[in-house]
Amino acid sequence: MSLLLEKKLYIFILALPLLTISLFGNHETPIKQLFYDFNLNEIITVFNTKDNIFRPPDTILRFSIFVISFIILLASFFLKSRNIDSIPKFIPQLIVVLISLFFITILITDTIYNITAIILLSLCIFYSLYYARKSYNKYEIILLATYILFFIYPFYNSLIHLSSLSELDNYLRLLFVIPIYVTLREINLKLHDLLIIFGLSSISSGLFAIYQYYFMNGPIVGFSSSTSVFASIILFFSLISFMSISQFSNKNIRSFFIVSFFIGFIGWMLTGQRGLSLIIILFIFYLLLTKSKTAIIMEKKSLGFASLILLSLLFVSPVFDRMTNTYHSTYNYLFEGSGHYWQHEDSIVPRISIWKASINMINENNLYGVGLNNFNEKLEDQITRGNVDPIRKTLTNKSAGMNHAHNQYLDIYAKTGIFGLITLLIFIYFHIKFFSRELNREKSDHNFISLLGILSVCYFSIIMLFQTFLAHQQLMLFMSVILSTLAAIKTSMHMRSNTT
Repeated sequence: MSLLLEKKLYIFILALPLLTISLFGNHETPIKQLFYDFNLNEIITVFNTKDNIFRPPDTILRFSIFVISFIILLASFFLKSRNIDSIPKFIPQLIVVLISLFFITILITDTIYNITAIILLSLCIFYSLYYARKSYNKYEIILLATYILFFIYPFYNSLIHLSSLSELDNYLRLLFVIPIYVTLREINLKLHDLLIIFGLSSISSGLFAIYQYYFMNGPIVGFSSSTSVFASIILFFSLISFMSISQFSNKNIRSFFIVSFFIGFIGWMLTGQRGLSLIIILFIFYLLLTKSKTAIIMEKKSLGFASLILLSLLFVSPVFDRMTNTYHSTYNYLFEGSGHYWQHEDSIVPRISIWKASINMINENNLYGVGLNNFNEKLEDQITRGNVDPIRKTLTNKSAGMNHAHNQYLDIYAKTGIFGLITLLIFIYFHIKFFSRELNREKSDHNFISLLGILSVCYFSIIMLFQTFLAHQQLMLFMSVILSTLAAIKTSMHMRSNTT
């Protein structure tokens, strides 16, 4: 083992206890004095007997230790390894298998995708420490910095508004991308293999949705936290499958992607998620108007005809039924002054009330927001003051327990203030900037991965208009792994082209 590799391990090991110290102890236990006295026996007793023994770094001292330990931890990933040992062949192969399992099982199993993600993360940390060798260009550094900024700011905000670790938990998914990105950029995950994985994921998720709709007679959630999460993920698989058709010359493989697209698309339609229809429309317009040869799937006339068929399918799906219900209840409320009852089917009036309340919170707490833990309390306050209609017309729990804004932009602005919103916008902007680098209209794998990256960022950005990503750990994890994987493949292609 080289001296530099030993240093990387020592740095990584040093960071972990410092990180633990910054988070250790609840507000009722004077942990700081125990560390000052180096009272290990009492520290162990607290660890074994107390509940909720971890808290956010919500003091200046804790936050300082947290940032220092975080910087030390990152340093272990970015120092070059000079390990002379050859990389075992099974490691890159196992990582590809884990990536495949993660995407294919994310909607159709309860625990496999979580276990796979943990193993994948652990293996990528191991690879990053032992085998990662190449230096990083400025575009990569800026991209990874957006994840770090997006992750760190909510912890800083906890200095101003007391927060719980449960509210900060989903931000941890942003850290997963660093060892995953560092690893995938070097193991040479092939673009066409990834597209096949997405196609298989679309088929497996779509078949599960069809089964659940016709045989289980319940909402289509699969093994996700909600129907909206299921729909967001399966539609992504379906649209990527459609984009992949033109990337293969083999007729059997092209037929595979046509089938995977339709099965995934049917699975999405059965969820009845109406907001995602906007993505379908924008996606069709992009394909019809784009001049990129990489994005051309079929002739414009044939594409237009196929698009009409797809849109007509919506009229016989649960999506159209929900749109109709939405129109009637919402139109009557907004323009005819009719009363609203919270059990009106598919009404978006409660969501409008939440958006209005969020805007009011923003106006009253523009700089630092109301805090990650306080959204529901402030929503109740807005209802009590008569600023917005109750979400539920009951004597208690008029906010229906809502703790997020059903809009990621409003949610992060209301909870963490203008600086929180800026971190999200920076995250989106620099991802688009990263993928658009060296993009042109010619047909090539490099242009296709760049195009997929841009469309993926736009896809998630549009969904953020209707959903709060940070309220769904599964959706946040999915977005982080998708973007880091696509970015890693783009970088890998770039590095190979520079060496040839």
